[in-house]
Amino acid sequence: KKGVIAVRTSRDLIHWSEHTIVKENIYPVSWYDVAPTVVERDGYYYLFLSQRSQNIHLSKYSYDTHVFYSTNPLNFDMENNANHVSTLPAASPEIIQEGDNWYISTISDRTGIKLAKLEWEQME
Repeated sequence: KKGVIAVRTSRDLIHWSEHTIVKENIYPVSWYDVAPTVVERDGYYYLFLSQRSQNIHLSKYSYDTHVFYSTNPLNFDMENNANHVSTLPAASPEIIQEGDNWYISTISDRTGIKLAKLEWEQME
């Protein structure tokens, strides 16, 4: 069973475009994508995409968030991971900007929401 990440756009939050598929899930059934989030910074778009996998032997789930970049928010070229910039040990992160400061939240270990400062590295 395949899932997709689809995007719709709106200028007024009332009228919406048709959807555009930006990613199809190519992982085994025990893996799937959750909580896609896109943020713009310095002319680049960053997709934070959590993946949940199940360890069948331990009956536990684990999460990682993969970060991809692009100059086009509808195309992150994830086919061969060329635009993959980082993997974070976080689940369903929210990205928060306050002035020049950026933060990331996670719910990865079921002890509540955690918040950390997000540091950006310069793109080469």
